[in-house]
Amino acid sequence: MKKLALIALIAASVHAADDPEYTQQIKQFTTGPQFTTELVDHLPASARVPTPMAFLGYIAGAENHLTYAEDVYRYMRALEAASPRVKVFSIGKSEEGREMILVAVSSEQNIANLEHYKDITRRLSDPRRTSGEEAVRFVAEGKPMYYATGAMHSPETGSPEMLMELVYRLAVEDTPLIRKIRDNVIFLTTPVLEVDGRDRQVDLSRYRLQNPKLPTPPLVYWGHYVAHDNNRDNMGLALALSRNVLTAYFDFHPQVIHDLHESVPFMYVSTGTGPYNSSLDPIMVDEWHRMAWHEVQEMAQRGVPGVWTWGFYDGWAPNYMFWIGMGHNTIGRFYETFGNRYPSTENRVVRGQSDREWYRPNPPLPTVKWSLRNNVNYQQSGLLLALSDMADRRAHFLEQFYLLGKRSVAKATNEGPAAWVFDRGQKRLGNLYDLMNLLMQHGIEVQTSEEPFTLKTNWPPKTEEKAVTFAAGSFIVRMDQPYSRLADTMLDTQYVRSDEKVYDDTGWTLGYLKNVEFKRVANPDVLKVRMHLWAGREMPVAPANNAEALFFKQHWKDAARPRIAIMHTWLRTQDEGWWRLALESMDIPYTYISTQDASRTPNLREKFDVILFPPTGSNNSSQEIVNGFAPGPPLPWKKTELTPNLGVDQTDDMRPGLGLTGVDNIARFVEDGGLLITARDTSVWAADYGLARWVRVVPSTKLRAPGTIVAATVIDKKSPIVTGYDETIPLYFSSSPVFRVGLTPEPPAETRPSGRGSKDDPDVPQGRPFVPLPERPKPAAGEEGFQPPEDLPGNSDYAMPRPEDRPRVIVSFAKKADQLLMSGMLDGGDELAGKPAVIDAPRGRGHVILFACNPMWRQNTQGSYALVMNAIMNWDHLR
Repeated sequence: MKKLALIALIAASVHAADDPEYTQQIKQFTTGPQFTTELVDHLPASARVPTPMAFLGYIAGAENHLTYAEDVYRYMRALEAASPRVKVFSIGKSEEGREMILVAVSSEQNIANLEHYKDITRRLSDPRRTSGEEAVRFVAEGKPMYYATGAMHSPETGSPEMLMELVYRLAVEDTPLIRKIRDNVIFLTTPVLEVDGRDRQVDLSRYRLQNPKLPTPPLVYWGHYVAHDNNRDNMGLALALSRNVLTAYFDFHPQVIHDLHESVPFMYVSTGTGPYNSSLDPIMVDEWHRMAWHEVQEMAQRGVPGVWTWGFYDGWAPNYMFWIGMGHNTIGRFYETFGNRYPSTENRVVRGQSDREWYRPNPPLPTVKWSLRNNVNYQQSGLLLALSDMADRRAHFLEQFYLLGKRSVAKATNEGPAAWVFDRGQKRLGNLYDLMNLLMQHGIEVQTSEEPFTLKTNWPPKTEEKAVTFAAGSFIVRMDQPYSRLADTMLDTQYVRSDEKVYDDTGWTLGYLKNVEFKRVANPDVLKVRMHLWAGREMPVAPANNAEALFFKQHWKDAARPRIAIMHTWLRTQDEGWWRLALESMDIPYTYISTQDASRTPNLREKFDVILFPPTGSNNSSQEIVNGFAPGPPLPWKKTELTPNLGVDQTDDMRPGLGLTGVDNIARFVEDGGLLITARDTSVWAADYGLARWVRVVPSTKLRAPGTIVAATVIDKKSPIVTGYDETIPLYFSSSPVFRVGLTPEPPAETRPSGRGSKDDPDVPQGRPFVPLPERPKPAAGEEGFQPPEDLPGNSDYAMPRPEDRPRVIVSFAKKADQLLMSGMLDGGDELAGKPAVIDAPRGRGHVILFACNPMWRQNTQGSYALVMNAIMNWDHLR
């Protein structure tokens, strides 16, 4: 039967007159017949609608051709002008002002009635307002929507080319297969998500073609702020592309959202190895698998090698772009196809992923000649198979969308919890308002109580449990709403076993990351509390999320504000982009400099009071920070006629790093009274190169904390860095580094020789009076790591730094390993327990503040922003 179905599908794709030149070039740029299908090995001709080649001068996937975002848009609008089956919408602008669009393609009748079909999916999205009888009627007349997005990651270049051809094909081709799709499905696409990065990548492709004998500069800036992390912004919604896609989602309410990526060979169809996010409805997870195996099998039946699922990605964190769908009861999925980055044909060697596995019985070839057109063929064939499946199951996708919402509404009284409650009486109202507004931005309803209320939070209540009282005006996030699962996964704590293979962060509990108080309430009586929908905003402090930023913004005169620089390397700019975004979200002015600028500027102190040196984002070694890239021909990153889009910063040559001169300049900056703030690998650099003396990196062999929230403890309560903090601070930490402060080595664990008694009894030599070993002296406050030796202590006086010169631990990780984990995965916690999290290292008249964590991570960790802000505000009187 399956073979007959395949024959029927192939027959349904038999096409009328093709564009002969375009079809010939498809064959020319495809490196073998096994790398295409009957669905895409041709392109139909049209007397009215321009093909990509007629409009641009080349086919999708042509050698040496990539298309700028604006030209992609011009082509899509040309299709709209020529065909009533295509409609183009502007959905917003990027940080640098470039447009983002959404294209809809379907039958002429469906496009003419698009508002009606949008209204149907909107009404199906909320089962509280749509009865079962109404849903049956809407399902009968509605059209499911499939939303595909391209070019999220700028070096992954094939999808905008493919999507131009796919929209043309869906608008023009007149085969039974395409007619079925057009009549039953509304296909939506945003062909370029990261428009700023897309144009920079096309610039580099042009540079490469013009300079074939020179190395091409690496794409150090994708978007204005971050690179690969633009696919980790679903929770924080800090980036324009995330907000724009979310707005488009709420306009259309599609049933599938599908991101197109490029990395592994030849095509991975997402399901993931697990652990799967525990808040997801099993129906959604089952649908991932059904759709994936359908496409894998259909491609295998066509003799296409290397299409597989399962063995890549996990399915755990909700920070990916397609979670815009999954958090709102839409199926989220993605492809990873094989890309060459540049539009050239390359001989590739595939190791590991060309092995046959149970989930990959038809593996990629171990060696292959691979082209951009091959990539286009795979992506487009997969999408056409997915669209055909949606057309065949038109009613199923609409029914499932409604059912997922209905089951989400039932969560409060089914599996629970009933609600999440945030007491209005807590002190960090800025962070609390920020979190509530963020939830509302996601479409999650937030209520406020009209009176104080008291209840036990568990259900059934425990006998010994004390009731909790919440103030009037407390925020209540009810779980009897359509997007309850998204709220639940963002607000709940996570636990991940240490033997799991994870792909990204394992803990993200937003209440902890924003350092606000919250309660998970399973007791359904909370739903009976008098409450009303909150209208949002109402920020009593700065939108920056903390009172320190408001003080900085409103109470300091311009002349008194510290002059701040953010310093980046040319190795990678991802993590420092999040720091720039954090400061800009608080309206805090700064100057943007590179390590090369620091190397060229001997008088940094004359220009700046504070230098922030965020993590480089890839755990680069201290030597790489100083030495930069390997010597060689210059790697220019600057705007020219050939490369007009290169930014955010510019240089004639990316290769040089900070250099030893730069190290000296920064050391002098600190000694002259400046404040240097570092985090993670730049903190390691500060220790390695002696800017922070008596701070050591401790090797860890067992510690595993991949994106985990851990408990930290304030040690130096007098330090202005911890002003406003409680004794315990939740911190985001990701496995490294681990520091130790001190001149003297950490004392070894005491053991005893084999002998009489138990392991806790002293050994007693025979034939002489017993002399006990004295207790090891405990260091006085401030002397941890600097206590003189027990034996002949005076002999080391010359080496002991004065108390005022010693680095001080301001915040440490929790003292005991079993007290560390708050959310996520933690293994080998004994290697982290009690180690410094924030260190203040005096140097001359200035200070180096070292963070072992990243306090400004993905615009989610506002709870630790004030550690940085407090240091900045007190830059000239840190004690």
